[in-house]
Amino acid sequence: MRGIDKDSQKLLYKIAVELMIDDGRTLWQVSSVFVLANTILGAFLAQNLLNNVNDHFIFYASLAGLLANLLWFIAYRRRTESYQFRMAQAKAIEKEFKSGEILGKIANDFYEGKQVIIDNKCYKLTGLSKIKSHYVVSAFIWLFIIVFGLLAISVNPLFNICFKNICSKL
Repeated sequence: MRGIDKDSQKLLYKIAVELMIDDGRTLWQVSSVFVLANTILGAFLAQNLLNNVNDHFIFYASLAGLLANLLWFIAYRRRTESYQFRMAQAKAIEKEFKSGEILGKIANDFYEGKQVIIDNKCYKLTGLSKIKSHYVVSAFIWLFIIVFGLLAISVNPLFNICFKNICSKL
């Protein structure tokens, strides 16, 4: 950032922060769409399971859910990495200001569970709040993947045929 005047640096910082916020907003919007899709598909599958609908139909719907959640995980990881990139850009510009830190050391210390003091008030993440949100969301996505995968396996027509053949020989 050497050679750029302070006003231009401030503008670049503002743009970098806005891009970071936009990436964060997009990340949550994409996740909301997938949660809604999972809710609808899950309710649809539950209704069909209770009504003993054809296992082939439930199998293929479960595979669709499995695939959708794998795609969600890929999209989530990409948006998360984009957000982290935008955060790094904003931090790099912020360092040039050599004034107060918004995204730098104080924020990093706070998010790492260290106590920070701002205006004589202490802030610290405690208990479960120390778990990073991207781990929680990733676990949530993998929960959907596992559930749809287990459902697909349990109603898989080939699995049922093989299982019945093995059981009949016992």
